[in-house]
Amino acid sequence: MKNYLLILILLFCASASAQYNYGNTRRYGGVDRSINGQMQQAKAQKKDNEKFDVVEESMKKLNEELTLDSFQSAVIRQLVEENQKKEDQIIAQDTPMEAKTEQIIALREKLNVKIKEFLSPEQIEKFEKMMKKKKR
Repeated sequence: MKNYLLILILLFCASASAQYNYGNTRRYGGVDRSINGQMQQAKAQKKDNEKFDVVEESMKKLNEELTLDSFQSAVIRQLVEENQKKEDQIIAQDTPMEAKTEQIIALREKLNVKIKEFLSPEQIEKFEKMMKKKKR
C-alpha cells in the first residue's frame, strides 16, 4: 500500500511541475506573463501585418514625383523588381556587410542609369534632384 501511495505522490508532483514548466522561470503554464514579452510579441505581429513592399513604394514615389506615363511605369517597375531580386541575393550571401553595401550601391547606380534611359529631360532633372535628396 505504501508503494502505491508513494507512486501516486510522485506522479502528482511530476504532473504539477510539467504543468507549470518550472524549467523556464519566465513562463508558467505555457503563457509568458512578463509585460516586456507581451510588448515584444505585439511588435512582432505588427511587423508581420505591415510588410514593406520596396517595389510598390518606389513606384508610388516615382509616379508621384515624375508623373510617369503607363509605358514608363511598366518598364521602370520591371527594372526595379529585377534590381530588388538581385539585392535580395546579395543580402543573402555570406560576405561582410561592407562588401554587400558596395555591391548594392553599384547595383543601384546601374539601375538609376537604366531608369534615366526611359525618362524625358524634365523627368531626368526631377529624378536627379530626388536622388540628391535621398543621399543626404
